[in-house]
Amino acid sequence: MMSLNSVTTPQVIWKQVIWKCKAFSQSFITLIGILVVIQLLGWNGSGSSGGGSNQFSVYINYYSLDMIFIITCIWAFIQSLLMQGRIQHQDDYSFVTSRTVSNVSNSIVVTIYSFIATMIAIATLYISTLLYQLFSGIDLIRNGLIINPVEVIVIFMLILLVAASGFFMGSAFHLSKFTGIGVVVLLVVLLNLTPLGIASVIRFLFNGGDLLLILKALVGSILLFGLSTLILNRIEVTRR
Repeated sequence: MMSLNSVTTPQVIWKQVIWKCKAFSQSFITLIGILVVIQLLGWNGSGSSGGGSNQFSVYINYYSLDMIFIITCIWAFIQSLLMQGRIQHQDDYSFVTSRTVSNVSNSIVVTIYSFIATMIAIATLYISTLLYQLFSGIDLIRNGLIINPVEVIVIFMLILLVAASGFFMGSAFHLSKFTGIGVVVLLVVLLNLTPLGIASVIRFLFNGGDLLLILKALVGSILLFGLSTLILNRIEVTRR
């Protein structure tokens, strides 16, 4: 007796997401290791100021997420770029599927990884400051909520936007080296044509408040993921 098991597209996507999340999970060890080294070396974007008069002196230490955020963005960009590599695509399927399904599953994995990386970055900052307070005996004062939900969403969306950019670049190079190089050259030319270069892009993102920034990052990420899908649809279906 023969039977045919039909598998729906959402089921294929879900299976690929689970497999890829497990396959690439070790990359978080690299991120955590780099962030720990940065904290130990004191390259965490913190600063201090102090002053006093007579026998009274005050020293204030500032702890910033800037350096941690930059390192996390670089990690997200590289990880997304590698995820779209040719070797990974050869191991993408356990049965016949389409590039669209593969790209959708990759996009979901990148989104999940960006959120986890956001949590790791924020946790790194607070753990380092709490450890400093514990061993130094200095009081820690937080201006506002310990964890501001809006700030978390902003950081997540920015990391996702950077990851989507790496995803798009990886897709371009996956199509052909000439396409990838062409995209890089076009990007450099466009940045040189703008008056302030990359600063104008940053100003565009941050101009208008947090909610508008979240919307811009969301739209930009969706566009980059969509363009990646269009690029990879030009490559024929891989069979394994």
